[in-house]
Amino acid sequence: MESSAETSRWQHQVPSRSFILALTFAAVACRSAPASVDAPADGVGDEHSVDAVTDSVTPSADAVPDTLPNGATPDADTAADSLTPPGVMAAIPAGDFWMGAVPNDPMCGALPTPLGCGAEYPQHLVHVNAFEIGVTEVTVAQYRACVMAGACTPGTWYASSSTPDVAGKEQFPINGVTWAQAVAYCGWIDARLPTEAEWERAARGGMDGFLYPWGDAWPTCLPGEASSAVFLEGAQTCGKDGPMAVGSRSAPNKFGLYDMAGNVWEWVADWYDVEYYKSQTGLWNNPQGPASSTIRGVRGGSFRDGSWALRISSRGNFLPTYVFDDVGIRCARDGK
Repeated sequence: MESSAETSRWQHQVPSRSFILALTFAAVACRSAPASVDAPADGVGDEHSVDAVTDSVTPSADAVPDTLPNGATPDADTAADSLTPPGVMAAIPAGDFWMGAVPNDPMCGALPTPLGCGAEYPQHLVHVNAFEIGVTEVTVAQYRACVMAGACTPGTWYASSSTPDVAGKEQFPINGVTWAQAVAYCGWIDARLPTEAEWERAARGGMDGFLYPWGDAWPTCLPGEASSAVFLEGAQTCGKDGPMAVGSRSAPNKFGLYDMAGNVWEWVADWYDVEYYKSQTGLWNNPQGPASSTIRGVRGGSFRDGSWALRISSRGNFLPTYVFDDVGIRCARDGK
């Protein structure tokens, strides 16, 4: 029998497209119940800004490239120093965008709700103020620096694809962290978690009406493509061994952000409610999510998910005290 923790996770997490088409719980069966850890108290640090920097990266055929978006070398001892906080942030301008599933999303019509796209409807117009967001997901090296400073507690090793304190994975996204641990890390660099609205604004890259951060092209594991991502679906198996070094497979979107689809889910600040998008009409101004709930939102899909979960509008959620090997962190700040 499944534990209550596992049941909660799979009742609410968005399923991969391959899971829907195969009509199997094989992916669930191979996973043990997630660990629960004592989380530090909620809290977000003061905000300040840094100049936006978005260096280019050319993905290679290998899982780990010679250089990463910030110019670091994945296997060098000095990489941790080059990635220590505050990290690199991109400036996202204030603006309006359409949030939620795009009209006639071809991947929603054949799926059941609410495990399909029900939580993503109706599409609604949202305004967000200027903000900054991490160019990449928070890395093991960055998070380790916070632990060494005494401001963060160590992540939890969950499976062979876990990254906390694993030698050689300094440039991989940190995983195995609770929502409160994510808040603590972002607070340490004078940042915070992004809201769901900020995350989706950033992922869309200023382009409304598309399924993915790069457009409507189907995701692929092939390196060097605009639609490259770390995921798992059918013959696309680059996610079979877990996450990859940040920016090593993904091309940047129009805002210069890497891995906005796949690699690891990313905690957001908001509580989660499947009906939240139906709670008001008209223009939404800097929405902060529901006032309360028992679960927190995650965005972006992961290495173990299919193309359905990688869509920009896809909404996942987890109990905030649980840790998984496919959930990580991306921080944000108020804009200048």
